[in-house]
Amino acid sequence: MKKVSVLLIGMILMAVPFFHGVSGAAPQTATLTLVELGLKDSLVFGNYEIKFTDVDQSWSRVNLEIYESGSRRATAILGYNQVYYYPSQDNPLLQVTVKYIQSYKKSILIEVGSPLKKVETGKQLNEGQTYTPTYLNGKVSIKLVDVTSSSAKFLVTVNGKSYEKVINVGEGSGFTYIISSDISYYPYVYIDVTTVSNNNYAKFDIYIPNYPATTASIKKANSQTPQEETQTTQATPEIVVYNDIMYAGEILKVHVNNTLYKLRLNSVGLYSSFSVFDANNTPLETFQVKSGNYYESKKAPLGVEVVKDSYDTDYNRLTLRLWAPKDSYAEPIKREANVKLLVDTSGKVLRLGDRFVITLRIANEGKGRALGIKLIPPEMSGFKVEAYPKEVSVKQLDAFSEYPLITYVLTPEGVGPYSIGAFKVEYYDEFGNKKTVSTGAVGGVAVYNVPDVKMSVDANYIKLNISETKEATVPVTVSVAKGNPSFEFIKNATIHIELPDGLSTYSTDVSLGDLSAGESITKNLTFTVSDEGAFPVGFKLTYTDVFGGSHEVELPSAVLIDSIQPVVIVKERVETVKVYPEPEELPSYVNQTLMGLDNESRLTLAEELLNVSKAYIPPEPPKTNWWAVFAIIFLIAALGFGAAYYDLKGKYAKALAKLEKRKPKPGGLPKKEEEEEEAQESLS
Repeated sequence: MKKVSVLLIGMILMAVPFFHGVSGAAPQTATLTLVELGLKDSLVFGNYEIKFTDVDQSWSRVNLEIYESGSRRATAILGYNQVYYYPSQDNPLLQVTVKYIQSYKKSILIEVGSPLKKVETGKQLNEGQTYTPTYLNGKVSIKLVDVTSSSAKFLVTVNGKSYEKVINVGEGSGFTYIISSDISYYPYVYIDVTTVSNNNYAKFDIYIPNYPATTASIKKANSQTPQEETQTTQATPEIVVYNDIMYAGEILKVHVNNTLYKLRLNSVGLYSSFSVFDANNTPLETFQVKSGNYYESKKAPLGVEVVKDSYDTDYNRLTLRLWAPKDSYAEPIKREANVKLLVDTSGKVLRLGDRFVITLRIANEGKGRALGIKLIPPEMSGFKVEAYPKEVSVKQLDAFSEYPLITYVLTPEGVGPYSIGAFKVEYYDEFGNKKTVSTGAVGGVAVYNVPDVKMSVDANYIKLNISETKEATVPVTVSVAKGNPSFEFIKNATIHIELPDGLSTYSTDVSLGDLSAGESITKNLTFTVSDEGAFPVGFKLTYTDVFGGSHEVELPSAVLIDSIQPVVIVKERVETVKVYPEPEELPSYVNQTLMGLDNESRLTLAEELLNVSKAYIPPEPPKTNWWAVFAIIFLIAALGFGAAYYDLKGKYAKALAKLEKRKPKPGGLPKKEEEEEEAQESLS
């Protein structure tokens, strides 16, 4: 069969709408690749044949007839982009859309599809399990390869072609049935993931077309049977040798049976352009592949598949699956990552107690991936450090992508200047080379505090003799609490005086300027009194902090200036009649009277009062005078001890005299008189 000009179709289709699946919701219809039909040509789709039978003179409306198993079932007259539902719009099996009418070529482009229907709800597979739906006649198998906490990875095989896809929870993905090199059916099966259990199982819904036919071909007007596809003499592609992103202008080198082929991506779009070269850079073939479709080269044993909705015109890239015979391999395309570490900070001027926030983002502005990303933070002394998340682990950062790395919340421990150095990131490129990037120093952080401020006056009352002077001076002191003068201070301190009428001063606003921690200043404020009176004076101190906040300290009616002169009052003597106190008042009256007298008068009056009151006090019973008793006992004891003492003294004198007499004398015996005395003494 004569092939449709792919280039021309691509140019035409750029001007017409194209359906893109919406993440998280299944598309409504599965469709075949756009088909070009000349007058009397037909599209044979399963048991149905859609035939282009007629057109009006202006080529604005066409006539299509639908046959089932050779019998005509319906006729549709359609204009540009109009849809016909068969057998009915309420319950369609097929829907046919005229996408373009080409009057200059005498042909039309039609899109034939079938509504998707949900055939299974909550189908569960355990990790590693494979499911082959019987209702698809073994044409589809679904294997659950891996499950994480938020996604499931599937290996889906449709008509012998395998697709590997990671699907997040709440999202879905469709898979293509390649009918021929020119016609595909998408999505032939659609998987919508509803539930995952990490490293365990996944649940998903399955959608398929209402009419899941697996054959489609174009029957030309001069042929009675659908045209068979021309078979290539090249080896049929069997394995995927490349399944990755490819950028426009890049060349992929593929080795097949010791033969080198080069595949270049020329441009990216709904229809992406490719060229195949031999080892000597000789062009072999240039072709286009629609997004979601597959093309088998006629000049090289290669099959090129552009993954559905993967083309990205912002970065001129798409996801390519390249098929080749067994034992073939593709050389990796070397790409450099361009990693940048981005830092965002909150304000660097802080009040003590506030927090300083640092947020780090990592961006890859290159075409290559960054792998094994490791953060190296600087020393952050002087701060209480909190990090969210606590650990940073980024295994891979894709090209032209950005990732929120970490947020630091720093609480300064005191006032003063703080310096934070550079954050660094280490990573490896796709070929294992270690790279390092840095933010540069974050810079300085200044932490201030608003100190306590007090205002006082030295005197609260001033008595003024207006006849001598009309001025009164009041010392007012403003003091700032101790601290770090460089980071704890106040600005534009001003004393405001609140004056009553009758009192005046040079100025009611006294500027003190800026005051630092530990500083004190006294102002002698002079007031002029215009007349006699009591004049309360109040003071209010206003100032601003380093952050522009306003503050006040008030001393209302802090000082009373009294200029009232004393007045002498002369009173005439008035005869008074003595009034005696009541009996119950008499003790207090007597006491007060005595206290008001001098010592001599007080003593005289007290004795007189005592003599008066004695007569009314009953006598007390006699009391034992224990002191006299003790004195008598002591006297008797003393006399006894004295008598004993003198008796012993006499005996001692006699004994001493006897000893004197007994002293030995030279020669002779003792006298008889002495012996008699001794005998007498012994008897006594």
